[in-house]
Amino acid sequence: MRCLSTFVALLVLSTHPARAVILGTGDGLENTTAPANDPGFENVGILGSGSAVYLGNGWVLTAAHVYNGSSGVPTESWFNGLPYQNVPGSGVQLTNPAGVGYTQYTDLELYRLAGAPPLPSVTISNTVASAGWDVTMIGNGLDPRNSQTAYWDSSWMPATGSATYAGEIWSTTHDIRWGTNVIDQGSIAQGIGVNSEMAFMTSFTQNGTAYEAQGTPGDSGGGVFHQDPTTGAWSLAGIMFGVTSLTGQPWGISAFGDLTWSADLSSYRTEIYQTMAIPGDVNFDGVVNAQDLALVASNWLKAGTGANDPAGDANHDGIVNGQDIALVSSAIGSALGGVPAAVSVPEPSSYVLALLSLIGLLAYKRRRSA
Repeated sequence: MRCLSTFVALLVLSTHPARAVILGTGDGLENTTAPANDPGFENVGILGSGSAVYLGNGWVLTAAHVYNGSSGVPTESWFNGLPYQNVPGSGVQLTNPAGVGYTQYTDLELYRLAGAPPLPSVTISNTVASAGWDVTMIGNGLDPRNSQTAYWDSSWMPATGSATYAGEIWSTTHDIRWGTNVIDQGSIAQGIGVNSEMAFMTSFTQNGTAYEAQGTPGDSGGGVFHQDPTTGAWSLAGIMFGVTSLTGQPWGISAFGDLTWSADLSSYRTEIYQTMAIPGDVNFDGVVNAQDLALVASNWLKAGTGANDPAGDANHDGIVNGQDIALVSSAIGSALGGVPAAVSVPEPSSYVLALLSLIGLLAYKRRRSA
């Protein structure tokens, strides 16, 4: 069994920033355009020397170590070949829930663009990433040097044919590329430098998926997408942030057995959507509609504090009441991408009357059961 490098700082494994999707199948140079079953290829762009994912409503998500690059915060982001100015000072570094194994801040950063690209909004996964999930990884990274699998002996010297190690050698050019993999393990506290987060892990396997992918230079901040096998809907499950190499592995290659680490966004979904501030979207599905009003009604007069705001608390004041009805009703038809939802909806006043009737019914049932 191949050994992985031991960690050189405070975490379990030695992780290095991930900066590209490289393929271990085919000629390694394909997949630079969206696949037929597109999870959101054009929503993945370039930020500095790394990647970023456009979520909608002018907001972008990336790795914090990409946003706070060695030369400072980049001034622009690139999506679909076009530059968009980053709003100075708009960066928000996401935080971790309290718990053993976590730092206060994650390696995740939200920031705003001065203009919104003509792209659809992305749905953040609300389910913890689990082993066995099929995922599509998209990032801006180094191309392989050639189309041939490379081999190395036990001392990492170049070899031919079946040898101790095999993999891909990096070139010096970058492309946004997609690849596939399967999650090996989820719910792991992992990170880069001084920051950690809830993460999941994929491994680079020689006989893996059809387009077996591994993170390499350029990929940090890139997206990991998962398709619900029941509904067929795609969601953004993770953001790539690091890789783990084999013991003694030289720089400049991806070897089969390497790992890619991605932040599990289900743990940060609420903070992401609250930061993006879609007024009235209390169920965080990217659109304000009757489902949000129903959530307010089902949690009527429930109270909480801080991060434990009750479901349906649209204004985050700690209690679900008439102010939340007003906020949701006034925002009916709004969507994450800034475009009204393409559905026919009753007037807000009709929603309010229907909701008040539902609240009255709930209150009556509670009195009868008391």
